[in-house]
Amino acid sequence: MAPVGVEPMKCFILSVVRLILTFILCDSILMIQQHKHNHHKYQFLRHAVGIVFFKNHLWVASYGQGLYFYNYGKWRRRTDITPWISCLASNNKEIWIGTWMEGYIGVIKANGCYNVIHLPTILVPRGVYRVNCILLDKEKVWVGTDGYLLRYCKKKRDWDLMLSIGYISILTKQKDSIWIGTNSGLFRLIVLKNQFYLKEVISKINITALSIDNNILWIAGVDLKNKVCIFQYMLNSHQLQIININTSLPIVSILPYKSKILFLTGYSGFTSTNYPTNHKNNIIIVYDKKNEIFKYLQFKSKLKTINCTILLNHKLLIGGMGGIESFILPLH
Repeated sequence: MAPVGVEPMKCFILSVVRLILTFILCDSILMIQQHKHNHHKYQFLRHAVGIVFFKNHLWVASYGQGLYFYNYGKWRRRTDITPWISCLASNNKEIWIGTWMEGYIGVIKANGCYNVIHLPTILVPRGVYRVNCILLDKEKVWVGTDGYLLRYCKKKRDWDLMLSIGYISILTKQKDSIWIGTNSGLFRLIVLKNQFYLKEVISKINITALSIDNNILWIAGVDLKNKVCIFQYMLNSHQLQIININTSLPIVSILPYKSKILFLTGYSGFTSTNYPTNHKNNIIIVYDKKNEIFKYLQFKSKLKTINCTILLNHKLLIGGMGGIESFILPLH
């Protein structure tokens, strides 16, 4: 005969275990349902290349289909904008639109008005008209193309800088420095009044993602041997450190989130099919800055490529060839 109090204790322990398992199971089911539901819901956006929030609305650019925003439970398209959009950038006042071989960029003001700004007239090479990324900086707009870095001055309503650097894939800014990711390395452009200083920081690396978190610039790329690399650049001390990481897929996005850094792996692209058709499951690598520990989260994506991401609390939206998917991340 069991001592008094043992049976109730066993029942209590079993109840707690069942409750924990139920929460784990429900969380897993929620992730799967969220994934399937959103993929089906956003599947009509075949080649998503940009996701931003502007004026309390979700805006998505689809290469070949144009610009959409979600309003009152329906997707609505801006019919006055070219379908050949290659990237988006947004702040609290405007949305800037990059185009692919259209010869211009565009801006949507807070009142909804749309204006076109023609790129500098250059016939050779034509790559200047392939806009890959846009960076907003107060009264300046930085534009990275297939061959050039351009700068547009809002006050002058004209272009005031054009540098031939190479294929520019990503831009970010910190104080007086513009960080330029290219297919051949990382460059730092120091801007002091009307003087510019260009310095190569990393060479022979195809830069695939950049992100600034406090005083650290996180850099991801692929070297000449197709090895995935991650670097930490200390913005105060200007020291560069290599971080060891285990992934065979390129890192296409770096997302700081509280005390963590998220590295999202995959393949990018929207104009060709130069990606492997049988690649492994995608991985979200979560780096805990406090404990300096990496955690690997696998997920199955129906997207062939990953071109854009946005993180809202624990929900991650991913856009690429195939539409948009949504995942709820265990980031507690």
